[in-house]
Amino acid sequence: KTAYEIYQCDWSSDVCSSDLSGSTVTQTTSRGTGVTINSLAGTIVTTSAVLAAGGVDAFFVGNNKFDPTTDIVLVQVTSYHNGVYLVTALPYNTGVTGFYIFLRNLDTFSTASEAVTIRFMVQKAPNS
Repeated sequence: KTAYEIYQCDWSSDVCSSDLSGSTVTQTTSRGTGVTINSLAGTIVTTSAVLAAGGVDAFFVGNNKFDPTTDIVLVQVTSYHNGVYLVTALPYNTGVTGFYIFLRNLDTFSTASEAVTIRFMVQKAPNS
């Protein structure tokens, strides 16, 4: 079975794959404003915009399920026009629960004006 088909929780994490069912939330944002998605997994669709070669857009994701001192955020980006992007998530550690998403254009030319889809999942830290 693939990782997406495993339902039995047999690892030492606080979250099993079955805990994620029904928790995905989708929000749309411009690439300069943030969103709030208080779930362990979500989809963010950006509004259409051009991103210069090597350019970076960043926005904040408020998320009260995320502990910046112990949790990890996994991210994936997809592009309708097959733009070449790198997406990363970094914790925000100054009293507000959430993380920043950074979207970078890896191409040597500007992207088409397009919306991109960013999927994230919060990986809870194992019990110590």
